Amino acid sequence: MKKLFVLMAILALALAACGDKDTSDDGNNGNNNNSGNTSGTTLTIKNTSDYDFKKVEYNMTSFGAIDSGKTQNKGVSANASKPVTFVLDHAGPELKCQTSAFSCDAGQNREITIDNDTTVTTTDYGTDTLENVAYMMETASGKH
Repeated sequence: MKKLFVLMAILALALAACGDKDTSDDGNNGNNNNSGNTSGTTLTIKNTSDYDFKKVEYNMTSFGAIDSGKTQNKGVSANASKPVTFVLDHAGPELKCQTSAFSCDAGQNREITIDNDTTVTTTDYGTDTLENVAYMMETASGKH
């Protein structure tokens, strides 16, 4: 009887461990998360560039970090024409970048892709493709 009780206790612990996973955004891995959106307006950001991004934001909605090859999905405010802002994740001083402004229509799912050829604006290197800005940044820091 004691063995049966121990087995049932282990089974109960195993089942409890398999409960609902926390899907909140920890900002570190680019997992999809559509929390807190009641309007049905979502933005999906795909990072197909060669660079990792951190501190990704759109209209005061934080997307956390989006590594190269990852996608992040969040509920956003509709009809605000804003850029996506992010920091290139590299060794050295932070380089804040922003895309061209765009809006998300109410109740719609908007998807944007940021790749090496996406035009970004920075305070340090002006407006150019992401790849060229990253190259200028690496050259200035002595990595090229």
